[in-house]
Amino acid sequence: MKNYTQFSARFWHHVNASKLGLTESFHEKEDDWIKRTKEGLFRCKIFEITDNMRTLLTLTNPPEKNDFIHLPFPVIFIDVNFTKEELHKLGVEIPYTQIIGILVSERNVIVDGTGKELVSPVRLAPNANPEKDGIPILVGRCLSFEVFVFEIEKGKRYDTFKSFSTNYDLLPEFEGKVEGRSPWMDNKTKRFLQGFVLNVLNTLYDPDITYVLTETDDKRNQKRMSKGKQSIPGRLIIKVKGQLKIYLEKINKMGISHYTHRFWVRGHYRTLKNERYGENVGRRIWIVPYVKGDGILINRKYEIGGNKNDI
Repeated sequence: MKNYTQFSARFWHHVNASKLGLTESFHEKEDDWIKRTKEGLFRCKIFEITDNMRTLLTLTNPPEKNDFIHLPFPVIFIDVNFTKEELHKLGVEIPYTQIIGILVSERNVIVDGTGKELVSPVRLAPNANPEKDGIPILVGRCLSFEVFVFEIEKGKRYDTFKSFSTNYDLLPEFEGKVEGRSPWMDNKTKRFLQGFVLNVLNTLYDPDITYVLTETDDKRNQKRMSKGKQSIPGRLIIKVKGQLKIYLEKINKMGISHYTHRFWVRGHYRTLKNERYGENVGRRIWIVPYVKGDGILINRKYEIGGNKNDI
């Protein structure tokens, strides 16, 4: 929960600074972004991810197809943080010194007459003809991300929020024709964060994963809000059992940081197709990552892949 409180504290600091004209928005109107993020923080459910689970999901490639994957709630906050040094040891390179929290929501994709995506939701006029009038039209859904980052540029540290959209599910006639709204974050980091979120969502289908929903504490939130603090929404605590629990305990004992000359084989998902699997044919299973070879762990760089609608 600490990353949620840090994220929200930074957000309200940003809101106050915005009122004084001390902040700048590069990709959408400041008021629109503040309204959308504020609603997300109040409506979301917090997914608490342990450090060893975070490592496991970072070392796993997401499935190529995620058509059936949707958010279990309209908005979720994945309570994790990543540092540049930690990810470097796992073979993932990002330009930011730290990423705090991932606020994810499902939203409509609306485009104008040229095919460029619009940020703010727009209602279509009755009996409107999009092709003739060139007015906005609803063409599908996507995942919208908000993260807080520390970045160093020319020796100066900048604290900033980054927004981007990904995992587009569009009407067939608009596939490959929508211009997304995420020019202010590098593609490698976008692919990594999308892959991590897809891995979180896919783990919810794993038989060794259960989660417990803790509802909001109204009395506690009233006290927090009276002190000018962000209220705490309901939390999802992920619990691990069976072979996956044994595996995570092994990772926890083994650690990561003190290896330098062996190498990680990344985890991945496999769909069972052979008839010998009987009633399990078509089931997707998770092959967890593992260390291969002898000696000391060698870091490798990996490209994080995703589905065909990545941008």
